[in-house]
Amino acid sequence: MAIWTEFDKVIKMQLKRKSLLPYKISSFCKYNYPQVIELLPDEKKPHFKTLYWLTCPYLSKKIGKLESEGFITKLSEYIKENVEIFKSQTQKYSKILEKTAENKLGYVPENIKELGVGGISDIMFPKCLHAHFAYYLIDKSYIAGEFINKNIESLNCDNNYCKEQEEVKK
Repeated sequence: MAIWTEFDKVIKMQLKRKSLLPYKISSFCKYNYPQVIELLPDEKKPHFKTLYWLTCPYLSKKIGKLESEGFITKLSEYIKENVEIFKSQTQKYSKILEKTAENKLGYVPENIKELGVGGISDIMFPKCLHAHFAYYLIDKSYIAGEFINKNIESLNCDNNYCKEQEEVKK
């Protein structure tokens, strides 16, 4: 995991946002640019619901295209066929989320207890393919992310997009 300040400008460029919660980088692309950050709760905003955030513009665009094509419905159907595995993996994620809050804040906010990836409370109704895919990049055994991955051509862009954008900003 990389120290967040080193890549802060890049991540802000990737997400097109001026500020973020504290985070650490959890996954890099082949060009050594951040793909996923882990959001960390702080005293000002302790009630985070999404632990892993996809930052890669290439992957975000691919996932956004799937969402616009109604892929969440396909994922819901896949989950119904694999409900016990998905339930177990959701519980694993929930424990990671709660442990992160406990370690950082010293307590677990009530509104994040037993939440799944992307803040879902009912596993039969997934939302935010971006969050599911970000978690998959951290845990390749995560079946929802693996299902999404089968519909993405590559985990890396062909043109080192982030470097190009970084150079344009200079």
